[in-house]
Amino acid sequence: MPLGSIRNAYDVYQQHDFSRSFQFRIISMFGVPDYVLREVVEKPVGEGGALYLKTASIPGRTVNDITVPYQGFEFHTPGSVKYDDNPWTVTFKTPGDYLVRNALERWHFEMFSDETSCGNFGIPCADTVIRIGLTDATSCSIIRTYDLVGVYPSKLGPIAYNIESTDLTEFSVDFFYQYWRLVPNNDTGNVDSTTSEGSKIDETYGDYHTSIIQTDENCGVPAV
Repeated sequence: MPLGSIRNAYDVYQQHDFSRSFQFRIISMFGVPDYVLREVVEKPVGEGGALYLKTASIPGRTVNDITVPYQGFEFHTPGSVKYDDNPWTVTFKTPGDYLVRNALERWHFEMFSDETSCGNFGIPCADTVIRIGLTDATSCSIIRTYDLVGVYPSKLGPIAYNIESTDLTEFSVDFFYQYWRLVPNNDTGNVDSTTSEGSKIDETYGDYHTSIIQTDENCGVPAV
């Protein structure tokens, strides 16, 4: 349905606002080494990695397509799931004391040591989690939370220096993860709300869908 007028557009924008790029936070990390949690998350703002975090993204998700040919036609059916933006990249401004960098380097060496050829080769535990939060632009309260499950640091990026420059340095870390999930207790969405009992279509969306087309209970086929 078109907005219809500038006034209607203003009312919609005023009510729902926009998501802004600075609203991203790493809220917590679970199942990671204590020194990583301490340097990246737990230290007060101004001391730890929370202040130095620069960019990241909320990863996407793709249901892969399976093509079924039949007599010159192609039918498309849903297949397996692929999690986009995997590895998940986080960029930090480099702290002058390197404490955040040091913690991530130590964790990275624990994944594999080229001195001993030993490391943490097993599949990461499901309780190894990075929790991402999206905040309200005005109150900074958490309005939406995602968990990246089964994470481990894959690539620790370089730090580039230039003796002729006074620019701040930065570095990136790539984290592989197994899947991501929306944390239901912090989901303020209406149409896409979820509960601990599992996903459901809420009443708002249900009413909207009913107003478009009457369907029976068999795969959304229009009722006769």
